[in-house]
Amino acid sequence: MRMSYNWNPMTADEPDPWPGMREDAITNRAERLMSDQDWIEAALGDGINCRILAAALAQDYIPETTHSRIGGLLMDALWDIAVAQATKTVDDGE
Repeated sequence: MRMSYNWNPMTADEPDPWPGMREDAITNRAERLMSDQDWIEAALGDGINCRILAAALAQDYIPETTHSRIGGLLMDALWDIAVAQATKTVDDGE
């Protein structure tokens, strides 16, 4: 039997009895989003506001370095979006 995280800080009278469960639930949901091709396509379609990524793209091309740097920054930007969406979903009890 799998336990789900359903404690809501807005309505709870008691402190969170399992403080790590919220973070685990957020991480698990964000990881699922990051492996969903349709979600990634939608996130890219909505646009990624990432000045760091734009600055990296504007730098001189360095063979074997630029690709990994750009890819890492893109993944970081997507991860931030996934965590924000997962946090909202978990905190709303969905």
